[in-house]
Amino acid sequence: MADEAQLELRIDSRDEAIVKEVETNLSSVEVTRWKNARMDPVTILALAAGTVKLISALLELKAKLAKRSDAPQVTIKSADGTSVALASATEEILTEMLSAAKGSE
Repeated sequence: MADEAQLELRIDSRDEAIVKEVETNLSSVEVTRWKNARMDPVTILALAAGTVKLISALLELKAKLAKRSDAPQVTIKSADGTSVALASATEEILTEMLSAAKGSE
C-alpha cells in the first residue's frame, strides 16, 4: 500500500484490560503488540494503515480515552523520533508527524 503509515503507540500501563481496550478501539487499523517493551510499566503497540485511516483511528481513541477517569498516558511516536501525547494530538499534528516520517524514509 503506497499510502501506508506506521506509528508506535506507548501505553503507560501493563493492565491487560486497559491495553486490550486500546487494541479493540484501534481494530480498524493493523495493531501489533511488542512482547517486550523497553520500559516498565509500558505496553507498546505498532500501528499500520493508510494515513487517513490511522489518523481517524487515533482521534477516535483519544475521544474514548478522554471520557475515562482511569485512562493511561498514551504517547504516539513516529519513525523519525517525533512524539506527542495522544491527549494533545490533533488531526494537523498527526498529519504533520506522518508526513515528516515518510519524508525521512
